[in-house]
Amino acid sequence: MRPKKPRYFNGIQLADNLYSDKRNRVGYWRYRRLDSGKDIIFQTSTIQEANQKAVELSSLLNAGFNSDAHTPTVKQLAYHLPLFFEHHEKLAPKDINKPSWTNRKNHLKRFAEKFPDVTLITHEAIELWWDELTPDQQKARGSNFRKCFNFLMKKKLCTFLDYNPFTKNDAFVVLERKPPIDKARMHIDKHQFDELYLMAGKMGFLALQIAMSIGLYTTLRVGDLAALRFSRNIIGQELRVIVSKSEAQKGTASATRLGWAFAEHPKLWAYINEGRKLAKKNDECPYILSHKGKIKRHSKVKEHQRQILTGTLSKQFRDVRDVCGYDIEWAKQQPKLPSGESRTPFSFHEIRGLSITMLANSGFTDEEIAEVTAHESVKTTQGYQNPDDLPYMPVRIQINNL
Repeated sequence: MRPKKPRYFNGIQLADNLYSDKRNRVGYWRYRRLDSGKDIIFQTSTIQEANQKAVELSSLLNAGFNSDAHTPTVKQLAYHLPLFFEHHEKLAPKDINKPSWTNRKNHLKRFAEKFPDVTLITHEAIELWWDELTPDQQKARGSNFRKCFNFLMKKKLCTFLDYNPFTKNDAFVVLERKPPIDKARMHIDKHQFDELYLMAGKMGFLALQIAMSIGLYTTLRVGDLAALRFSRNIIGQELRVIVSKSEAQKGTASATRLGWAFAEHPKLWAYINEGRKLAKKNDECPYILSHKGKIKRHSKVKEHQRQILTGTLSKQFRDVRDVCGYDIEWAKQQPKLPSGESRTPFSFHEIRGLSITMLANSGFTDEEIAEVTAHESVKTTQGYQNPDDLPYMPVRIQINNL
């Protein structure tokens, strides 16, 4: 075999598989993995340090991995994720059947595909990956990734990490969150809501109609709606809900708890009775929302075969929306965002925004609405409303003696 031709940077010979940064950033280096052809990005102060790190990487990689691609080895992140999932579920058993926990697990699994070797993850590589995410993606990953890396680093698996890259501790270099951007999705108005509601009935999506009605009345998210059970949430003459997102953020004891007395909310009682009638037709389903969907004999997610899941409700809503003509092509014809980006069609979640807008138009204050929506701040509540309906703050200050 012909010997490798030596490569130099500023007169100093580079170690095997070490290359300068593609973007020509000062202090950044690429180590080319021979097994996968992928680059490991890292940062050093000097070329000598970069050479030393490249030698260490070669040593780690040459230590060898199990060649069976279907069986992760102890050096692979995919090996440790199931252990972290099990650890988390022991601490928070209520998360096991939650769609949000499934989403968070999938985020980590996709991360493991990009960073397969847990021993070779660097702060620089994570920072580059983080910067490519949208503000919403960063928000969805931060907390769970912080817990996962706490788990990994306690086992001393991350050779090149001297602290958790997702920490909130100001003593370390903290990953910066991008500022939120304008919502790309269109808002839904009451006329469009009514149009979609009628079409859902024509298409046989009765559970979707009930979900839309309860969602508009209560501001509840689709995940909380799909989880509503007669025995757990109907207590006496009241609908009681612990808001799942609030529970995930604050814990059960501190989570937002909402109660609607049916004596004060007769319309809500009527919607729930529609759900009860539907449940009787659907094999006495214990959930307020049910349907005659495909039966999976060994579903790990469903507690009852006629239970309708969050994903199904969201898909049915999209199908109804598209049939009504509010599809992607329609959204492209609407006014664009300030960035020039096209908007996307509204989803089920925009019913929550419509509910907030209608509550505001009914005379309720942003503070009162924020309590029901479990928002941490009034600004978050206002962000859900149609911007055209937001009030302007009266300015009462002025300069004297002009």
